[in-house]
Amino acid sequence: LDCDLYQSTKDVLDKIVLNDGAVLLFDDMTGYEFCQDHQMKAWFEFLEETELDFEYIARTPKGQLAARVKL
Repeated sequence: LDCDLYQSTKDVLDKIVLNDGAVLLFDDMTGYEFCQDHQMKAWFEFLEETELDFEYIARTPKGQLAARVKL
């Protein structure tokens, strides 16, 4: 997901259909000022709302993050 901002990330997550083993790649999860107000916030809200089971599988020093869905 290269949505950068909270609302655009939330919009995508609200409409996404995920299968077991799907991998979500976040381009800007961390690593910049106010990151907790954007993709990270939308992701944590999505997890709380859906109770999605997942595992983090990769993270880069520049803030990219990969999560694998476990259904």
